[in-house]
Amino acid sequence: MEHLNVLMKTSESCPLACLYCYESAGNSKKIMDEDTLKRAVEILEGRKSAKVTSYIWHGAEPLTAGLDFFKRAREIQENFHRDSAIKNSMQTNGVLLTPEMADFFVEEQIHLGFSLDGNKEVHDQTRPFFSGRSSFDNTMKAIEMMNERGQNPGVIAVLSKLSLPHLEDIYQFFKSTGLDFKMNPLIKCGSATGKMDRLGLTVDEKVDAVKTLFDLWWFDTTEGHHVHYGNMETIASAIFTRGGGCCDMLETCQDSFISIGARGAIYPCSRFSGEEVSYGNVHEIENFEEFLDHPLRQKLLGRFESNVYCKDSCEYNFLCNSGCMHNAYTEGDIMGRDPNCVANQRIYDHVSKRIFEELERSGAIKSGGEEKCQKNLESCCV
Repeated sequence: MEHLNVLMKTSESCPLACLYCYESAGNSKKIMDEDTLKRAVEILEGRKSAKVTSYIWHGAEPLTAGLDFFKRAREIQENFHRDSAIKNSMQTNGVLLTPEMADFFVEEQIHLGFSLDGNKEVHDQTRPFFSGRSSFDNTMKAIEMMNERGQNPGVIAVLSKLSLPHLEDIYQFFKSTGLDFKMNPLIKCGSATGKMDRLGLTVDEKVDAVKTLFDLWWFDTTEGHHVHYGNMETIASAIFTRGGGCCDMLETCQDSFISIGARGAIYPCSRFSGEEVSYGNVHEIENFEEFLDHPLRQKLLGRFESNVYCKDSCEYNFLCNSGCMHNAYTEGDIMGRDPNCVANQRIYDHVSKRIFEELERSGAIKSGGEEKCQKNLESCCV
């Protein structure tokens, strides 16, 4: 693995009580200890053919580990650093961020991304403190701290049933703040597992919501401001490049992603927990190559090839490659296709239609050339 993305779950603790927390409320108070941190970095940086390691510091809430943890992490990384490049980023709710932390993260080029579900009304429905108090102002203050230091952070919002009445407000809020954003539909994981009837989206709700948000972005012609809507930019570009730009679009995410938990367990990604989907523990393996040979990983590498429908029948298989293995796992078969398949196909249809309408309108392709162009772009270009 020349370029490896590692989701480092530094902590199982969090000051918020998010309704859908995938760490099941994240309140065990466990923080990754130094021995686990050092051993994880030793294994990752000791792999053969390493060129880039991207550490994505994650949680529950990574900032509960404290500033000294990340100072030590950088020291350990540099001790093992050889010819390969090391990059660091973090996904945080920001409520524990201090000016001293912000200064350190900027100095060490650790880019922060924030979890923010939209404007105050929407955000506080799903992401309060344990006391029930609003966390919105705290997160916005943290974002401003990083803006003041020139970092321009982006945000990830979770799209749930509670978001549906507020889609245009959410879009306009992100636009007004100038924040680059992604909106990820709620996944069946952690404490959300028992709340999908209340929070989860039906197929029609997901399709209609994403189509609405896409159209708000696609037809936004406001001068002087370009809205970076990450999910939609990824899908739109992938249609033409015939390749996915995010983990659930890759032929196999296991060629470039792993996750390491606060106790040292190695997983296919940060959404997993439990021994049945673990590749072992950093304290129990001798080197990175031992992880590569793990039977579960070898099996998962062939997941797309084993799905006959995906491989032979789906016109969007180059975008999806059977989709997210965790979503499939929640439905009982990690090797199966993503249960969001039907919804995703309808979303891809909509995005493709909008793109080809614009290409036709602009004269980039011949009138009526959408169907032919989807098969062979060069054949219908003017």
